[in-house]
Amino acid sequence: MDEELRKAAERLANCRDGECPDAWVRYDDAERVARFCNLMMEKAMAVRAKVTCESIEGNAVSFHTVYETDEQKGCDPENVRFTKATPWGNIRLGIDNPAALSQFEVGKSYYVDFTPYVNLVPATAK
Repeated sequence: MDEELRKAAERLANCRDGECPDAWVRYDDAERVARFCNLMMEKAMAVRAKVTCESIEGNAVSFHTVYETDEQKGCDPENVRFTKATPWGNIRLGIDNPAALSQFEVGKSYYVDFTPYVNLVPATAK
């Protein structure tokens, strides 16, 4: 990766609240933009939760996070790790795309990844 692109990515990674106009570098080359975005994702902290689909009603899909303690008999070791290390709660999604909706199945588990949004559009002058 060229040095100018790496420095721009590092400056942008250190910005706060999605604004850092001096870090924006315009690139027309799609490959260079892709490398820039990949570098940003590598620097971003990600959180992964494991959820189980509990119901599908029409186009609404409900999930709950896995919860198993190591005291429970027959626990899945991965679920115990997720219980100790990741968020807990419920997620309810409305899915209007039939092809996407068909990907979910009651009782099946899924991973949900949370990564920070990186605004690649420069802030407008005020």
